[in-house]
Amino acid sequence: MLYYFKQILITLFLLSHAVVFAQNAQVVSYDTHIAIENGKLKKTVDVSIQINDKDAVYFGEVEIPYNSSMRVNRAYILDKNGVQVKKLKGKDIGTKSLTDNSTFYSDAHVKYFNLKWSNFPYTIYYSYTVSEDNYVNLATWSPAYFSNIDIQSASLEVELPLHYQYKVYEKGNYIKSENNKEGKKTMSWEFDLSQDLVIKSERFSPHLFDKLPLVIITPKNVDFGGEGDMSTWKSYGDWVYSLSDGLDELTPLEKRRVHALTDHIPNKREKAKVLYRYMQENTRYINVTIDIGGLKPYPADYVCENKYGDCKALTNYMKALLKEVDIPSYAIDVNAGSEVKKIISDFPSQQFNHVILGVPFEKDTVYLENTSKYLPFNYLSDFTYGRQALWVEKGNSRLITLPSYTTDNAKEEVDLNFKLKDNLTADLSVDWTVRGTHFATLLEVKNTFNENEQKEYFKNLALVYDIEVDSMSINTIPDSDALEVKLEGTVQKIIRQVGTLKVISPINFFNTKLEDIKDRVHDVVVHHPIHQQFTVTYDLSVFDKDFVEFSPEKIIATKYGSFAITYEHIKQENKVKMHQTLLIPSGHYPIKEYAGFHDFIKNVENIMKNSNVILKRTI
Repeated sequence: MLYYFKQILITLFLLSHAVVFAQNAQVVSYDTHIAIENGKLKKTVDVSIQINDKDAVYFGEVEIPYNSSMRVNRAYILDKNGVQVKKLKGKDIGTKSLTDNSTFYSDAHVKYFNLKWSNFPYTIYYSYTVSEDNYVNLATWSPAYFSNIDIQSASLEVELPLHYQYKVYEKGNYIKSENNKEGKKTMSWEFDLSQDLVIKSERFSPHLFDKLPLVIITPKNVDFGGEGDMSTWKSYGDWVYSLSDGLDELTPLEKRRVHALTDHIPNKREKAKVLYRYMQENTRYINVTIDIGGLKPYPADYVCENKYGDCKALTNYMKALLKEVDIPSYAIDVNAGSEVKKIISDFPSQQFNHVILGVPFEKDTVYLENTSKYLPFNYLSDFTYGRQALWVEKGNSRLITLPSYTTDNAKEEVDLNFKLKDNLTADLSVDWTVRGTHFATLLEVKNTFNENEQKEYFKNLALVYDIEVDSMSINTIPDSDALEVKLEGTVQKIIRQVGTLKVISPINFFNTKLEDIKDRVHDVVVHHPIHQQFTVTYDLSVFDKDFVEFSPEKIIATKYGSFAITYEHIKQENKVKMHQTLLIPSGHYPIKEYAGFHDFIKNVENIMKNSNVILKRTI
């Protein structure tokens, strides 16, 4: 895999696996040395961590992303007196695939081993080295080796040939030094102990990488896979373009298939839609890499013959399909993921981990996610929505901003109908129009889960109470970014006895678990709008219609969002309807505004919590 990706992967992997508090463990030292030797990049990392109690033992379950040149230099344990009590042997080190939910196969691997001891405190130490022949990045380093854990010492040292051309991006405070001797330039960054590096995990906060102090070093020029430079996004994009230039040729058989599918269609947008569906139905995503550090795609004819590829290969293949019918399209490099990570826009460099396709038409541009077999035409999902990305076009590469969710295409509409029984349970029917961030997830559930797994998914989703799902369906709407979910089931414990009253428990639609105002550290970031509209109907025909009460209606409107809840009692049928609408627009608010955002969210939650329907007397 690309060296840059590995450094990002290592950093995020380690940070995301640290969930203990600082007193359970400390990073005693974290030292990284990087050097260019005979044109190769060599990186050595030394880590020492003190484990203070059993809650931090899992820090000794070490996993290090690697390539074939990676080696573990040494690893051991010291007791509280500094005496070595265990030394890792070669047979103790294993290799396994590093997979996630987005891949069928993966060629990303980790070395793994365990460093554990029974007497606290103890210190684990390990060192590893990685070498790369091809690289577009020298270092992506943060002194925060883990989040939620104290750092006592961290340093980065970089050795380069004296006249090596490079550029540096820095964020944070460091003790820096630089010297030139023996034909080498040595630069170092040491952790400034005045910084607090315990990175708290907070709801509605920036991406982890955007919170970290950071040093990135890249060469000014790249000289493999063709010459290029990273002085501007245009020049860097031209180099990326050169890596795939000439690889968009289909096999003769595939060309005939393309024309059979499209020659009778006059409209180019419709041609593109047909070819996109053809690509989805006839290929599958597999994470593969070849050549040029993982940036160069497999040729289109390879995908024609093998019917699989990674994001680069499938995007290049889709581009070739469109080219065959004279529809121009362009690769777009993007940093994808469940959270939105900012691009450092004034530091042109390899900051991306995914590729999609842009297809400009007369009135708009269509964006195609080529690794999903299920997403609709021109739909990206929260995996890539709203990001800055690199449009790769020869002579015209540039940063663009991908489309974002709007309050309309993020709107979820849920109708819940409860028919209460005299045994205080209820039959339930649900009609849920799914849009926004849930859409891609539910598509995956529809297409990859069996019936029992789907029922279990919705039961665990805890949309309402404790539900036993009897039947359900997930249906697509043609040419739409919405799904229709229908569910039938039985609900237990919907009513609780409070003295002489029977109270229908409110549904907890929205629970954010926000930090107290005094404990909040980071700005508020709402990456995608939240727009929910619920209609809840309680059929109370088994109860006396003259003895029904419900909470008063409430309306809240602030800059951070709006909320409304109203009730109506249909006495002829003895039904109570509750209408509830919540809208939280996307936005970025400084920490000084957290109190206002916090108060809005808590007010909404308190109103929901107290949205009771009370039955005073039964028949």
